[in-house]
Amino acid sequence: MKLDPGSIPAGSWAVTLGVEGGHLLDAYREAEDLVRRRPDNGDAHASLAYVLRYAGLMKEAGSECEKAW
Repeated sequence: MKLDPGSIPAGSWAVTLGVEGGHLLDAYREAEDLVRRRPDNGDAHASLAYVLRYAGLMKEAGSECEKAW
């Protein structure tokens, strides 16, 4: 799913829908793209942390949470 590429809220929502819909790989790709485009945005990092947590990658998720904070 592609939404407004400049919209972090829309991208974050797409990540959430992907995770909740069982499309973890697509959600991961979307979250990585958010972080790549906006490395200074906490919401982008929080979205990536959300995907990583669901994937069981707790250390990596924690690192993204720190960046989000």
